[in-house]
Amino acid sequence: MALRQATWLAILAALLFLPAGRWNWPEAWAVLVAYGAFLVLSGVWWLWKDPAQLRERDRVAANVKTWDKVIVRANWPCRVLTVVIAGLDAGRFRWSSVPLPVEALGWFGQVVLCIPLVLGSWLALLPGAANTVLMVIRARQADKDLQEINVVS
Repeated sequence: MALRQATWLAILAALLFLPAGRWNWPEAWAVLVAYGAFLVLSGVWWLWKDPAQLRERDRVAANVKTWDKVIVRANWPCRVLTVVIAGLDAGRFRWSSVPLPVEALGWFGQVVLCIPLVLGSWLALLPGAANTVLMVIRARQADKDLQEINVVS
């Protein structure tokens, strides 16, 4: 598990710094440190609280619905595009500029708004918005499935 988390962190670093074309991007370093801390703390917590659940969440269950698999697959390109666009925008070309107070608010924002704003990119909000739409569709479909189960019961 630790090797996989370190690999994800290295991939995130590559997706941020390669498009940015530079290492001296403090916002990207802050995101990497925060995400790395999250991975370590959540991993330790799950190992302590419920290792069986951690193992179960580590793989795709056999009973996952097709619509859920499709949405999760569509989610990944949105996540990748968010950090790549932020790298190109805030890291290299500076097409847009997020004021420091808004970047600070990004740290307190929700998942979709946090990363693009913290990285200083307005443009990276576009794939983040697409990701939000996918997650809303996923939640609505899950609710629909639960309602169908309750009707049958």
